[in-house]
Amino acid sequence: MEEQPKVGPTALGKMVLFLFVLACIAGAAYYFRDLLAPGGRDGGKQVNLDDFKKVEAPDTKGITTVQEYKYVPGEKLPPVKGVSAYKWTRPRRS
Repeated sequence: MEEQPKVGPTALGKMVLFLFVLACIAGAAYYFRDLLAPGGRDGGKQVNLDDFKKVEAPDTKGITTVQEYKYVPGEKLPPVKGVSAYKWTRPRRS
């Protein structure tokens, strides 16, 4: 019987993959370090939701910006004048 070739990463590939995973974990820990600290990112302060309501001015006009809509029931596209020089040819079979 023939010997099966080895399949999978080499020792160098395994080491590079391990370092990559370790770097991803370290990067995530650095990015989320404030969330892990006591009090969270904002230092434990309470957020007042009424402050967020004052950011935007109230809209008194309504849902749309269009004030008036005109409906024209009989309007159609104009008829096509002239035709192209295209002629249908049957595709060749080989």
